[in-house]
Amino acid sequence: MKFLALGSLSIPYIGSNWFEAMRRELGSDCIPMDANLFLASASVRPRDTLAQHVLEQVRMHRPDCFFVYQDWCFEDLEDQLFEQLRAAGVTTVCWHPDDEPEAWYGRNRKFDHRYDVVATHASRGAARRLADGFPGKVLYLPWGYNHRRLQADFSVPKQWDIVFVGKNKVFDHATMDAKEDGAARQTALHLLARIAEERGYSFRLFGEGWEQHPTLARFSGGFLSDAEMLRVFQASRLVFNPAWNADGDGTQPQTKLRHFEVPGAGALQVCNWNPELAEQFQDGEETLFYRSEADLADLVTGALARPAELERKCRAAARRALGEHTLEHRVRALVTYLEGDRAGSGTPAPSLPRIEPRIERRICPDRAALEAVLGELRTGTFPADTWFHVLPGVLTQVRCFDEGLARFTRDNPGQPLRVRTAVEVNGQVKNPMQFHWSTQVVCTLAESFSWRRGSRIPPFLVRRRLDLLEVAGQVQWLGNWILPAPLAAEALEAWLAQDSGRLEALAPRNTGHLLSHVFVDPVEGWSADALRMNEIAPVLQKAAARGWDVAFYGVRGTLAEQVFQLAAATPGLRVRGVVDRAVSGERFGDYPVLPRETLLADPPDMILINAVVSGPELLAMLEPLEPRTRLVPVYNLEDPRWEILIP
Repeated sequence: MKFLALGSLSIPYIGSNWFEAMRRELGSDCIPMDANLFLASASVRPRDTLAQHVLEQVRMHRPDCFFVYQDWCFEDLEDQLFEQLRAAGVTTVCWHPDDEPEAWYGRNRKFDHRYDVVATHASRGAARRLADGFPGKVLYLPWGYNHRRLQADFSVPKQWDIVFVGKNKVFDHATMDAKEDGAARQTALHLLARIAEERGYSFRLFGEGWEQHPTLARFSGGFLSDAEMLRVFQASRLVFNPAWNADGDGTQPQTKLRHFEVPGAGALQVCNWNPELAEQFQDGEETLFYRSEADLADLVTGALARPAELERKCRAAARRALGEHTLEHRVRALVTYLEGDRAGSGTPAPSLPRIEPRIERRICPDRAALEAVLGELRTGTFPADTWFHVLPGVLTQVRCFDEGLARFTRDNPGQPLRVRTAVEVNGQVKNPMQFHWSTQVVCTLAESFSWRRGSRIPPFLVRRRLDLLEVAGQVQWLGNWILPAPLAAEALEAWLAQDSGRLEALAPRNTGHLLSHVFVDPVEGWSADALRMNEIAPVLQKAAARGWDVAFYGVRGTLAEQVFQLAAATPGLRVRGVVDRAVSGERFGDYPVLPRETLLADPPDMILINAVVSGPELLAMLEPLEPRTRLVPVYNLEDPRWEILIP
């Protein structure tokens, strides 16, 4: 069974968990698509761009199933795409990684009609759909963990008695409001802090924002990378790991990825009572569940008083996690369910051999490295089905989706292939653990391309980081060539000679396949924020000089904050107010809050759309006003309106 699998793979916890398991378990039967790369490098209408790429992958690979990881990217698709896929006989499947009633359940249900099969991590979410009469099929498919990334190691010395890993949710954007389960967590963490100090336990809080907490900052251990988190779990006796969903007072439990990662790393977790999780890990033996504050205190002190028993329980939890709860277990369960469903419908998927392309990949930061590879090609002996992928440039990281090449390497033996590459600039994403595609600075290098205005990565930066071949306005990068071993030396010689004619004589086939996601460092004096603000500042100056009044649509996020700073620094700028459905009250900082109806009835001379995620929808809604106002899509510098806006 072949899957076309779509998700925001650029987000680490998505790409390195569920999708890594799919790729390992299914091999070339899984064609992964990182939605973020198609959206971040798209122009003007990103939704349409992503849908067209999905359809092209369906045409090329003929998958049995279109799988969507229902988080971060699903709102960038339209219902029409799913109707087209169903008409082509493709089964549409999603997995909800966050589906607890009511906050996320209500959001997800709006999109469930798109799918023939809805899989959810929450047993309550599955039961709720069945009770609601959802016409499709529903599968309860719990979270698991990546056992290749998180492994138990009981030889690691214990350094901490109690740790907690997670964001401080109380202080967010300088407010005093608790976010999601922040209030319930705070009560428990204060209790653990008091117990630790009274009994001399070592206690640490790892994660974003704890160093700013007014009473718990002294326990802050800083932000952890994945590798550091594993070491912390291995070196801890107890991991406090509660979770409540975002409903009302936050008293309902929720099961998350970390509930499987902690035991998988060999630690004993302490959780609020969660009957769903108790079905996966035995209460009191593999996980310690507390039902009250007094219960929490007794569990913690009792466990730490009996170290031998605690280690036995840690080992039991690790055995259970590895034996039953890896994400590869979950992928197999999904495939088994879908294969049974197709067999029951009378249309079982044909069993085809998996073909994994044999690719030798070399990253070459300079000419000497390229010449070394050429020497290897001239003197080495390689199997006939070997392909070479040579990437000349100063790259800090390379991610490749080789599975999508299987069809091309099978159908075009001995013929060079040309693919596409997404280039991303490091350091522009503010929170590397959770980010939207709009915060990535990405451009796509087609098989052969020309520079275009408005790219978020300017040509001079790409030239500084990648070794390019430019002839008559056309640009090529050898990293876009997949070379059969017998022709690899010839191609590399042509590249070193900068001979485009000799390269083209090899008759490459363009695949349209986005193979690689490569990362480069920025150059001195450049940043994405500076690029965007350099475009916006003269627009605000133009508005001030001409006496236009302006309004801002969207007030949240880094982009909006930067625009407001520019506005405050623009003498004579007339700001009528701001519009944002999430803002209550009559004023936001120095500006009045305008009802959307007022903006539509009497638009100002210029409206700056600062909202990143909902920017395209807001622009479409406001387009009927364009005869009376100027719309400034701040979130998208590639929009053709900028040709008029720049003074």
